[in-house]
Amino acid sequence: MDVQQFDRNISLSDLLAAVPLIKVQSALTAMLGGRWGIVDTEGQLLLGKGAKTRHDTMALPLYLEITVIGKLAVNGARREQLMSAATWLGIVLADAHRYLIMADLHREAVRVSDENLRCQQQALQAANGSNREPATQLEKMQAPLLQLRQMQELVLAVRRGELEYAGLDLALQELRSLLAEANLDESALVNPEN
Repeated sequence: MDVQQFDRNISLSDLLAAVPLIKVQSALTAMLGGRWGIVDTEGQLLLGKGAKTRHDTMALPLYLEITVIGKLAVNGARREQLMSAATWLGIVLADAHRYLIMADLHREAVRVSDENLRCQQQALQAANGSNREPATQLEKMQAPLLQLRQMQELVLAVRRGELEYAGLDLALQELRSLLAEANLDESALVNPEN
């Protein structure tokens, strides 16, 4: 997580973009009348009709924590009205600031979570790939082992006298060949007495 990403300077225009502007405009117009404006630190009007510079123009700074981010200016309002409006607007902007920080944290958490899931998926795919090879080898061995088992049962049936088989020697040779392919010796055969 990049600390600088969360230590960025959020401008007044960023904060205003995060609030419902129509409601903010309606509330400020109800508190201050029609001649008010929110300006940034460079004097750029960001919201409102603007307060003309006249003898009755008043302005109060807008703070984000301890940093001045702009000002609220008004013509023809009482100082108490301007102070109330600036306090209310400060609360709205502080909420917008918290919202933007939480949105940044959420985006970072989702990014990290996606990255972790991607790593886990890659590890799982690698594990599945390494498990697939022994499974494939097992499948290849099952057919000869089944054939070996059938041949063994046939030889045992002949030895017990349950079955007459003229080519017993040939069957025994084939059985020994299958045992050799499976890397087994004759001790792996089932005891005929069992």
